Amino acid sequence: MLMGWIYFLLWSISFYPQVWKNFKQKSTQGLSPDFPVANTLGLTCYTVYASALLYSPIIQAQYADRHHGHKPAVQSNDFVYGAHAVCIEIIVLSQFLPRLWRFKEDAWQRPSWSMLAICTGCVAYLSGNILWTALGGHPASPTQHHRAWLDVVYAFGNIKVLVTIVKYAPQVRYFYKRKSTRGFAMSAVYMDLGGSILSLAQLVVDSKVDNDWSGITGNSAKLGLGNVGLLFSVIYLWQHHVLYREPGVKAQTVEMSSALAEEDLATRDSSASNQPVATASESQNIAAAPTSGQDFDQPPSPAQTPAVPTNVRNIVILGAGFAGLSAAHYFMRHIYPSLKSDQSFSYRLVLIDQSTHFWWHISAPRALVSTKLMQHDKVFFPLADGFKQYGSDKDILDIKQAQPTFIDLESRKVNIKDMNEDTGGAEANDPGLVESIPYHALIIATGTTTPTAATSLHGTHTETQRALEDMNKRLARASSVIIAGGGPIGVETAGEVGEALNGNNSSLKKAKVRITLIAGSTKLLPVLSEKLSKKAAKYLEKVGVEVKYGEKVTKVDFDANEEGKTTVTLSNSETISADVYIPAIGAKPNTSYLPAELKDERGYVKSASNDGSGSSHSPDTLRVDQAGERVYVLGDVGAYTRGGVLDLYKATPVLGNNLAMDLGVRKTEKQHRSDESETQLVPVGSKNGVGAFKGLGMPGIAVRQVKGKDFMLGYIKKVFAGEQYKKP
Repeated sequence: MLMGWIYFLLWSISFYPQVWKNFKQKSTQGLSPDFPVANTLGLTCYTVYASALLYSPIIQAQYADRHHGHKPAVQSNDFVYGAHAVCIEIIVLSQFLPRLWRFKEDAWQRPSWSMLAICTGCVAYLSGNILWTALGGHPASPTQHHRAWLDVVYAFGNIKVLVTIVKYAPQVRYFYKRKSTRGFAMSAVYMDLGGSILSLAQLVVDSKVDNDWSGITGNSAKLGLGNVGLLFSVIYLWQHHVLYREPGVKAQTVEMSSALAEEDLATRDSSASNQPVATASESQNIAAAPTSGQDFDQPPSPAQTPAVPTNVRNIVILGAGFAGLSAAHYFMRHIYPSLKSDQSFSYRLVLIDQSTHFWWHISAPRALVSTKLMQHDKVFFPLADGFKQYGSDKDILDIKQAQPTFIDLESRKVNIKDMNEDTGGAEANDPGLVESIPYHALIIATGTTTPTAATSLHGTHTETQRALEDMNKRLARASSVIIAGGGPIGVETAGEVGEALNGNNSSLKKAKVRITLIAGSTKLLPVLSEKLSKKAAKYLEKVGVEVKYGEKVTKVDFDANEEGKTTVTLSNSETISADVYIPAIGAKPNTSYLPAELKDERGYVKSASNDGSGSSHSPDTLRVDQAGERVYVLGDVGAYTRGGVLDLYKATPVLGNNLAMDLGVRKTEKQHRSDESETQLVPVGSKNGVGAFKGLGMPGIAVRQVKGKDFMLGYIKKVFAGEQYKKP
């Protein structure tokens, strides 16, 4: 009796570790769904078997008639074990319903068709036995030709043994395929082993006490269960401790290696943060800005890469701006929780950017006028702070302050150049330390760069802060300003400069400071309607801004005359001089590190939706198929979009879903449709603004409240902390 209750406790407790493990990791992916399905059927059969032998007078009489008057070697603990186990397995089955348990389970885990077929066959077999016996009677003597109810009970016991074999075998195969036992509660195996040994021991002892060794074979279910449990426990432990013993490898940071040959990066078109801020001694031709230095469509001298453990998979994101952070948070919130339960592989999220800080660059038009109105600590945030919310999961994150220099599509590695935060970035002609990072999946999210660090990051965040502070000083003493660009950044900047220097109730005649906005088009804000364009021009006039239409800046001469003014040459050969020149034009994609075949004629990254390559993927999946599998593009750097935060909000879940699908945790592909409707909010100073949403014009007061009041500082956490992506 004592042995019976001990093995009962061991077997009963052995069901709990997997339940707790599933609950703790918010996932069932460490367990094959075939296991609880088979187990529930088998345990139900065993409960019927034990209760019939223990409590049915008819079954006991038939058993005694066949076994020389002896009673069945079944104890009350056998029945309690079975009934308790059925209840626990029902709970385990319910854990495969993610919504019920609020598990972060992205892919349904369903039992295999073969398992469903086996279970259906078992139920059919039992139903046939019951029907056959019911029609033929249930005599008390086995010498009669009719089938006895005891045979039906044995059938239930045999099904339990069969199902036990079936439930264990797929798990053995599962370990074999993964070459790992991670994700399975091995503590349950030790309990199962102890329970099997004690169960067999109790059967032997009971038969010895009754002086009936046929009691061992008479209790075929218990004998079979004990031996099968013992056999598979030994197999599991052999796989765990010998065949697939874990070496304890953790995700490792790839070491730095030798430097590349010296290369000139100063005049390259882009790379996330490399265009220098215009100074008073510089002269450049904007219409034909040549690039020089290394040909980045050819690989540089290879950086030496140390061997990386094969079970470490790097998810590499290039860029930590709006798009890069959106992708990173989506991965941490909705993909990694499903991946980490399958411990065949370790995952490492590598976030690469030249700056250690995120900048809410939407605030740039007001910040370049006054950093007191837009204080640095309100718009610049350490990247690492946004990931503290993920607890221990944040340990997979590796933030690298570096610049991508080349992508080797064949070896699937990214070469990056280390940047020095203390010096404001590596010197342009310094090759820096080079690291070669292998990637399992790659997300290109390096965005675009404007001509000045006052409107986009040009290296580290401190460089942009210095550019903003310098612009503040220059504007404070300016008597004339030229702003190039008739898009939203140009109009917003002109509105902020005009309001700060001329006030809200000014005019071109009353203006204290002469401010000229040069628009290359025949209207401002090309995305918006003619009516809204004219309204924006009217608001600009109220803050003393003159607009010149249909002309482009072709040349800029800094400090070109004795007064130290900047002179710009327009496409009609007209020249204009001013104390301050602010270029709000010519945003270029940061893609010079990419092979030419991945870019369109403008330098933007081609995705599956627009590359014309006949990709097998559906349009708008944001996959970059020409770069190989599991390479994606997101944000303004992509050719699929005309840019904007709202479109990014829509695109990020699509990319995240398709990445999850390609990593094996989702099954349905999603597509992105870029929003081409008239949607844009453009404040003109703090009091006025124009805008439209989905083609519907918005009143100025709405634009002011949503954006003009503080340039949407209240929305920073949506991107920086990933709150926009709470739902997948």
